[in-house]
Amino acid sequence: MRLTLRVWRQKNADAEGAMSTYEVDGISPTCPSWRCSTPSTRN
Repeated sequence: MRLTLRVWRQKNADAEGAMSTYEVDGISPTCPSWRCSTPSTRN
């Protein structure tokens, strides 16, 4: 399964923020979300 994640990124409460898009491929539909995350999506 391929997921497209749109995540609001902001360094801190005073900084400008923006939406970032992440493509994640190869996710099993039965995988719990905490185990399916990759290092690139946890930052």
